[in-house]
Parts: sequence; structure tokens; C-alpha cells
Amino acid sequence: MSTSSEDTPGERPPEILYHYTTQSGLLGIIKSKEIWATHFRHLNDTQEFELARRLFDSRLQDSKHQLADKLRNALKNVGHLENHQFLASFSEAPDSLPQWRAYAHSEPGYALGFDGASIQLPENFEMVKCLYELEEQIQAIDTLIAQILGDLEKEASSEVVTKATALYRLNEVALTIKDRHFKEEKEWRIVSHHLPDEPRFKDGDPKSNCPESPLAFRQGKSGIIPYRGISLKDSNGEFPLKQIVVGPNADLKRSVRSVRSLLENQGLDGVKVIPSGIPYRNW
Repeated sequence: MSTSSEDTPGERPPEILYHYTTQSGLLGIIKSKEIWATHFRHLNDTQEFELARRLFDSRLQDSKHQLADKLRNALKNVGHLENHQFLASFSEAPDSLPQWRAYAHSEPGYALGFDGASIQLPENFEMVKCLYELEEQIQAIDTLIAQILGDLEKEASSEVVTKATALYRLNEVALTIKDRHFKEEKEWRIVSHHLPDEPRFKDGDPKSNCPESPLAFRQGKSGIIPYRGISLKDSNGEFPLKQIVVGPNADLKRSVRSVRSLLENQGLDGVKVIPSGIPYRNW
């Protein structure tokens, strides 16, 4: 098992991380005790990978390493669509106007606050913090380049490593790099490593390459969306939900009471329910 606090390199997650969602999302997470990690191709910010790719190419171009040009040329015309990674988003902000605007349209939105440091993740998943500042992004990219070039020096067939391993590593780092205009989101992500589509046996049963989070599909606005369900639990196997912030809506007091009733019904009456303090009218 991978944890978000001990096994994951980098900054330690804050005490509470919030997952913003809709009414249906709230009900699904509370009842199933899991969250859906969506395939990265369905991200709202379609430029994320291009931002990281341009930075990667620029830093390689400036590198004096003897294999830098080889790596740069190998990845120049290689796309990322063959890469399969999944992610679920969280925020450090408990009551964020931009998040309510994104999730609370004509219905209430909810911010589910989880104990970020105690979440136990399946193998092949980790908790990472998004990078918005150019200096941080350059440091992450330079570290990645140094690792890849170091590995290439040791490999007998550097071309194979260049086009496969290097691409997967780049895409993993790319999922942490976001445009600075999204900085107010204060985003953290549960991110998977590369998980290829699952092969199928002749009898039709899928063979899972990630037993704890098998591949599944849901409806989307523009088509079918692949995702993987991630069980949310701490080291004691408990659901690490600590609080729920109820977003702005036409009847906030009644919405708070309804959420408390839902929690009691599911044996989670110890979870704190907080009404939003933002005077945002979305109805």
C-alpha cells in the first residue's frame, strides 16, 4: 500500500484536503467509501500536458548532456494518448468561490474534507501537490531530466528507454504542473502511474492490472469516461472523512440538516458539517 504521508516524496499533505463534488458525487462517495480517479484525457484544463511538454523540451535544449539531443528528438513527435493515467482532485481551500462556481451550478455543491496525511492509497497511486510557480516546475523538470539521462547512460538500448519509460515519467510529472492562473485552486491530486488498458480473457472476464482499482466506465458530457474507483481508508481501515462544507444554495440550513441526516444514516455522525460562508447566489 502507498500512503500520502510517508511513502510519497515531496511536501506533506495538509491536515485536511477537500474534494469538491455535486449531490450525486456526495451520495456516491458516502455510500461506497471510495472516490473516482478519472482518466487524464478528460481533464478540464486541456493545456496541462502541453505546458509540461514545452518546459521539458526547453530544458533539454539548454542541457549540455551528450544524450540530451537524442532524448529531445525521440520525444519530439511522440504523443501522450497511449499513456493511461488516472487522477482525483483535492484542494487545500475549504470554502472556495471558484470551486463552488465550478461544481455548484443549479444545485448545491459539497466539499468533503478528508484527513490528507492518513489516506492509504492502492499500489500504483500516490498523493502529489500541483506546482504553479515556474521555479518549482523547472526544478521538477530538471530533476526528471537528470534521472532519465542518468538511466539512459546505463542502458544498453537507450532508444527503447527513451520512447517508453521517459514518456511515462514525463507524463507523471506533467500531471503536477499547472498554469499559474489556477493557483487559487491550491490543488493536490491522487495520481496513478501508467496503467495500460486491461487485457481480456476469452471467457470475457477482465484481467485487472490494478486489483484494488479495476477499470470502469461512466457517462460524460462528451462521451464515455474511463475511471478507477479508489477505496478511501486510513491505516486502521476507517473512512477518513472529517468534515463536509455545504456550498451556497437557496436553502442552506435545510441542506446542512439533510447532510447530517445522511451521515447519521451511514454511521458517520462524528463528521462535522459546516455551511459555506460565501454569499454566492447560483440559483
